[in-house]
Amino acid sequence: MRPYLDRAEPHRLSGLYFAAASVALALAMLALVLDPRAAAGFFYHARLVALVHLVTLGWITCSLLGALYMAAPRAFDLPIGIGRLDYGAFALVIIGIVGMVTHFWMVSFAGMAWSAATVAAGVATVVWRVGWHLHRSPHPRSRVRPIVLASVNLGVAASMGLLLGFDKADQFLPGFVLNNVFAHAHMAALGWAALMAFALVARLLSDAPPAERPVANGALAAGTLLLEAGTLGLFLALLGQSTWSIGFGVCVVAGLAAFAFHLAVVVRHASTNGRRRHDTASASNAVRLHIGGAGLWLLTAAGLGVYLLVQPRSEMALRAALAYGAAGLLGFLGQMVLAIRVQLLETGADRRQPLVAGAWTLGVAGIALGLAGDHLLSLAAGAAVVLAAVVTDAATAVAARG
Repeated sequence: MRPYLDRAEPHRLSGLYFAAASVALALAMLALVLDPRAAAGFFYHARLVALVHLVTLGWITCSLLGALYMAAPRAFDLPIGIGRLDYGAFALVIIGIVGMVTHFWMVSFAGMAWSAATVAAGVATVVWRVGWHLHRSPHPRSRVRPIVLASVNLGVAASMGLLLGFDKADQFLPGFVLNNVFAHAHMAALGWAALMAFALVARLLSDAPPAERPVANGALAAGTLLLEAGTLGLFLALLGQSTWSIGFGVCVVAGLAAFAFHLAVVVRHASTNGRRRHDTASASNAVRLHIGGAGLWLLTAAGLGVYLLVQPRSEMALRAALAYGAAGLLGFLGQMVLAIRVQLLETGADRRQPLVAGAWTLGVAGIALGLAGDHLLSLAAGAAVVLAAVVTDAATAVAARG
């Protein structure tokens, strides 16, 4: 039996992940347009959690998994043969996401937990496959380390998610349930998605000269250390309901700031130094627009996050938490993922991409305001704008593939 089915560049498998991601986010936005009350009210209810996982697992994680297969050969000089195991992992991820979302929607927690285990098995297979190749990368460890750490963090987040899933069916976890949920959410969003997104987008946009500059390498190393330490500390502090969560939250903000500085250096030099050694286009205006939009939402999410750490739990704080989630997940991470997809699929030259970037920012603002103020019209309108942006981006990707 041949171990590999396709030894060419893994565009086909990445395309499947990207297509699944677009469908997942489109479904989440369509659900909000048709029934905005599904996300209204107290944030920890089954239907809103189902929609959140369409964003986090469907849009963000599927996009990052697809990006890994394409980024490894392009950014790290590591060609990866695609085999049955890779397509099997894709099937596990999709089946698991469908199972999780439908069981959440039907409030069937036992089935949801087993579906989460299916997703975890598929995701673990992908990060193991890519990680196995990354350890042979000729690039400095400082460039590979964020991806390795993000993969480890994903394992922690997935394990915690499985425990929470089974705990919903048969309560056994100690501590306050919301603290456990917050710990899982921050490990997944910061430890996995943010660390991986920053590492991938910086490497994809990086050309040789700025990568060798000490200021860029120093910011990358500092961002990796601060974000990893802050995320792990925040995870443990939230589980233990410790006041140390404030200090670790500040550490996370410092790490994100260092990564943002590193990315700004990379983008500036990629724009001025022309074509990279892989002979692909330097940072396009569309990619910079998406990164800029993500940066605005990162500032918003960081401010709301610090506010939530120092404020006691109240009705206002819970409302702010909804806006914080929209800004961080759909605004910052969602648009960072979009920047990666545009760079990999080389759709930045399409004239519709600036419209996608503007619509994304406007739509997320409507969703955040709608969630925070329980304004159903704003929530539905914002979701409709993001839905239009997703469909337009998918159309540009299809057109680019011929």
